[in-house]
Amino acid sequence: MHRRCDCKTPTVLIVDDDRHLRETIAELLSEDGYRVVTAEHGSRALERMQGEHVCMVLLDLMMPTKSGWQVLAELLGDPALPRVPVGVISALVTETPLGTVGVLHKPFDLDRLLSLVHTHAGIPAH
Repeated sequence: MHRRCDCKTPTVLIVDDDRHLRETIAELLSEDGYRVVTAEHGSRALERMQGEHVCMVLLDLMMPTKSGWQVLAELLGDPALPRVPVGVISALVTETPLGTVGVLHKPFDLDRLLSLVHTHAGIPAH
């Protein structure tokens, strides 16, 4: 069960090794009222999860150092990590992986991105 985010400004963690994609999504979500933190690989994502009050994670699955699959397994299996909704960012995955709340297909659709985040991170859709 995911905990409900009770922040005034919900924080979304974007995890992707593509700097341009991270920055693009961060800008879009910031303009929509979210606080955004980013990580360029899975190990950094797990560090951010311990140091930030994250309401949702947008997670690329194919990354060097530690893949999104490994991060997802740790998020689901480590009771010390917060249970937050995880949306997958992927060019390859067609089905929603177990333990996640949805898939954003690369290249992602802006409306789908905002809908997924609004639904799971706490700011109602406009």
